[in-house]
Amino acid sequence: MTRSIKAIVTIFLWGILLHSCRSSDKQAPDLSEEKFSISAIEEGDTLSMAEMPASIMEWIRFYQVQDSGFRLPRFRSSGVTLHMESLSSAITNGDESDFSRFFCFSPDKNRYIDLVSYSFQLYNGKLIPGEADQQVVLADVAGQKRFQLLFYGPGQMAEAVGWLNNDRLIIAGTSRTEDGQSFSAELLLFDLRDSLYTNFQLDHLVGPDTTRMVKPGFLEHYYHDLKK
Repeated sequence: MTRSIKAIVTIFLWGILLHSCRSSDKQAPDLSEEKFSISAIEEGDTLSMAEMPASIMEWIRFYQVQDSGFRLPRFRSSGVTLHMESLSSAITNGDESDFSRFFCFSPDKNRYIDLVSYSFQLYNGKLIPGEADQQVVLADVAGQKRFQLLFYGPGQMAEAVGWLNNDRLIIAGTSRTEDGQSFSAELLLFDLRDSLYTNFQLDHLVGPDTTRMVKPGFLEHYYHDLKK
């Protein structure tokens, strides 16, 4: 093989290697920009945006205490984008306005997400776990309507909400394994304008917390300062 041919082959192999490295760490476009559709997200993409909501980053840091691999780049897209059907009315457990200080409002205050009024009780202003199931409510403030966005069974929990703009939001949650010894974690990305959502799954299970035998869940931790 002549020197020039060897050089061409070497350049070609380097090109394949570089392409392979880039493809293995793909990033989705900045999804905080409205011009990008979440339907363009592909399997293996990471959740990329200019600025992640503070509540989601606090959720990440909370679990990093027990798992150093609990990092945003380790959440990968399933590549499946689903269309939301018409949402049913939320199940009511009484006067949800008692929980209003725990609602997470969109930037324009026209919508909010309620994670707690169905499955928690208030005692001296403090959240106390009640129902084993959890209803995640999407509310229309102007229309005074509350809809069931998600419903989780025992062992599952939506724990944090962050709005990217008035139409897009992220819900962070965990799901216990059957043996109760570990859990999976995921980030759900919703586009309410286009009625689409997709998920980003942590690439490994999180094991039991060996640093502390007993600790409150993230919801109790996050809302602790609001109890007064």
